Amino acid sequence: MYDIFQRRVILRGTVRTQTGLHIGTGRGTGMGGSDLPVIKDFNGRPFIPGSSFKGVLRSGIEAFLRSVPGTGGELACEVSGQSCVSNELKKKLMNNKDPDSELWVASCQVCRLFGSSWIASKVSVSDMSVADDFFRPEWIAVRDGVVIERETETASTAKGLKYDFEAVPAQTRFVFELLVENPEDYQLGLILLGLDFFNKGMSLLGGKTSRGLGRVEIAIDSVEEHTFDSIMKGMAPAPVQEVTTSSPSDVLPVNPEEFLLRFVVPGKTYDEHALVQALQQEGWTKDKVRGEGYANFRDLFQKMVKKGLLSFSDNRYSSVRPPEPDTPEVAGRDLPPDLQEKLITWRGALYDFLDKEIKGGSAVV
Repeated sequence: MYDIFQRRVILRGTVRTQTGLHIGTGRGTGMGGSDLPVIKDFNGRPFIPGSSFKGVLRSGIEAFLRSVPGTGGELACEVSGQSCVSNELKKKLMNNKDPDSELWVASCQVCRLFGSSWIASKVSVSDMSVADDFFRPEWIAVRDGVVIERETETASTAKGLKYDFEAVPAQTRFVFELLVENPEDYQLGLILLGLDFFNKGMSLLGGKTSRGLGRVEIAIDSVEEHTFDSIMKGMAPAPVQEVTTSSPSDVLPVNPEEFLLRFVVPGKTYDEHALVQALQQEGWTKDKVRGEGYANFRDLFQKMVKKGLLSFSDNRYSSVRPPEPDTPEVAGRDLPPDLQEKLITWRGALYDFLDKEIKGGSAVV
């Protein structure tokens, strides 16, 4: 469980507000301030507490797992408040020499991942500061609210029942970082599933969600995975290498055609200027191109078209390869292929896990 370090996975990215966001601090106390301010750092800039985000992430995953029938132990604690480990079992294990293993077996999947009063959490979410340096505290909006009387279904006229509250504006970006200790692949898949609930509007963050606040979008930009071997490798002294100088020709591709085939993305079109600029930025000057047997840049492009390596239409060049097929939806966009593959692997592990746990297998998923 936790006595052996296996791996540590860190997801990094951004949280972007799609609507206003209100994570409050209670009643305001300052003169002339809002009745219900949002939480801010010492610079007056709003931030998202990691505990708030983690709580909504956990509750979204719990709600999903409670809704599916399991064949074995409970996948999530009961919504009524009955925990997966009963008080009777806790008392029974108080004098046990090794209660951890029995507590682990009795714990539901959510408690194993997010922790409980008897087991440590694997998930840690950092407080999220505003990612945009140009953000100004005065951009925080102030909205009016009023108490509605249940009996008359009208706005209350009682003194003090009209109030205002602050909301972080839409399109504000926050720095996102989530760390998981010793996770199984299916547990990482559960976290990705919980992040998807935010992107699909199924999990809302903060307060005033019934008024349209709290919708956010999460994009994963990078994943770091540390193991014992990788940490030891990072601490090892670097081998001494002889310093050598290299000319630009040493680092160029074999020929300019090969470079363009890697540069041109299937499904996108490029004018002649864009291709020339790309070649020049990589060191392919006119003299270099002539040295490869082409009269000029245009001669290079036309010969590639004649060879069937590029297509030409409406004064624009494009790849003859078809665009890559769409990959399954993941939290984050435009990810590198290796990161896409890793996230898809975790989702597949979650599917396989649920396929074994749920009655009816894949028909239920």
